[in-house]
Amino acid sequence: MFGNGVFPCLILLHKLTVASGLIAAWFGGDAVVRWCMRRHWFVWLTSFSFIIYAVHAPWVAIAIDPVFDLLERGAGHQMLTYFLLPLSIIAFAVLLGAALRRLWPAAYGVLTGGRGI
Repeated sequence: MFGNGVFPCLILLHKLTVASGLIAAWFGGDAVVRWCMRRHWFVWLTSFSFIIYAVHAPWVAIAIDPVFDLLERGAGHQMLTYFLLPLSIIAFAVLLGAALRRLWPAAYGVLTGGRGI
């Protein structure tokens, strides 16, 4: 059906596309990172990166089905859920981290391994 060299050629092109995308993202992201790191609010948020990482995965797994059920699994609501649920969980994680760091810094330090103190 296809010539002998089509599939190896497609595989090679796919790998080249992935590699060029990674290189473009790596070097193209420098300007975005520089812009973000000049913003006080962004630098403040980065101190909660570990708590966001630790909190978001279990809460997304716990909350996704109840939120879908609450919104009756409508086509438009599913896309909205995929955008708003993670953002609300990240906001919750930042608030939790900020409160914990302020009210109980020793516990925050133990929970995060000293990250973000």
